[in-house]
Amino acid sequence: MLRKQGIFRSIIFIVLLCIAGLHIVFGQAVTLDSYLNISAQSSPLLKEYDNAISINRIDSLILHKTFGPQVNAVSNDFYAPVANGWGYDEIATNIDQFEALISVTKDLSGKSSLKNQSAAFGLENTSLTYQRKQVLNEISKTVADQYIAAYAALLEWKFNDSLLTLMHKEDEVFKKLTESNIYLQTDYLSFIITVQQQQFLVSKSKIMYSDAISSLNYLCGIHDTSFVSISDPQLEWNLAPDFSETIYQKQLQIDSLLILNSDRQIDLNYRPKVDVYADAGYLSTFQFEGYKNFGASIGLNVTIPLYDGGQRNLEHNKTNIQLIEIQERSDFLERQYRQQRDQLRQQYLANEQLRIQVQTQLDYMHALIEANTKLLSTGDLLVTNLLYMLNNYKTIQYEFIRIDIIKYQLINQLNYLSPQ
Repeated sequence: MLRKQGIFRSIIFIVLLCIAGLHIVFGQAVTLDSYLNISAQSSPLLKEYDNAISINRIDSLILHKTFGPQVNAVSNDFYAPVANGWGYDEIATNIDQFEALISVTKDLSGKSSLKNQSAAFGLENTSLTYQRKQVLNEISKTVADQYIAAYAALLEWKFNDSLLTLMHKEDEVFKKLTESNIYLQTDYLSFIITVQQQQFLVSKSKIMYSDAISSLNYLCGIHDTSFVSISDPQLEWNLAPDFSETIYQKQLQIDSLLILNSDRQIDLNYRPKVDVYADAGYLSTFQFEGYKNFGASIGLNVTIPLYDGGQRNLEHNKTNIQLIEIQERSDFLERQYRQQRDQLRQQYLANEQLRIQVQTQLDYMHALIEANTKLLSTGDLLVTNLLYMLNNYKTIQYEFIRIDIIKYQLINQLNYLSPQ
């Protein structure tokens, strides 16, 4: 009887250790932030946005250069021969001409246009920055979702493996007690079947974890088949900001400013344009004292738009429609945002309430184990009751893991919904 009580105390100790939370030692665990950083650094799409921002800055510099003085070397040369009275009119062509000039031109009326177009480049860069943040947010959510899935597989594997390890320690003792007829052969076979089932769960959960890590590495662009352990995601529930503080609304605001900038450019294009030019060099037809035809000139070009058939007003009407469209989109997205935010909050609170209920079940299970321990002194604890208790505990523990994973999934969804 004492040896029988000893084996039961050992098995009960196994369960108590599982309740306390056993952990497998894998070495240094990799964090979620590590995977997020690697995925951001390796993403070709994010690099494309970085390049687009750099190119846009260069285009802005080019724009400023085009409004500065433009210096060109100009040479226009021709010869129009006349033979026996046949050929171009000599009065129109002067027969031949040689021109070699240095020309300088400068737009005197483009200061306002330059300022407006420079502002457009700044707005476009800001827009690209927000678009990059949105892409990064989508990448982060995808990676975090897979990380959470891998962490769920890891928790199940840890739990299954810890329980199996301790059950194996008791197998030899249980076998000897059975051979000594202290336990029935059927009791030992029931225990062995439970051990084999547990072994299957360990193998299955290990494969699932390995597959989840492989998928995680694939998403992050990591070529690594080594076995690693990951740490707790450590995601905390925070209050979601107002829609006006999210990058989605900020992107819409930049879109509106770009449209207004284009609208101002329409009016600037209808302002009078003044170009001043000057040149110096050699220009001659060689008809009279060609060696004296070195000189210089200066001039002024003025263009005043008078009538375009009403195109200006039509262009303004187009921008007004675009502004209305952005406002309607903003209103719709804000309604969606509030609905999703409130729904996530309700789901999170409901999940927390469920977590409390499952924790209560675990507490009752602990009390039941303690009560069964007291039955050891009388030898009334049956193996079937023990196995039933183990199965119930595993079911509740799996549910507890699932609830924790749902919590992380909801937090990740909220983070994706309201990036700043």
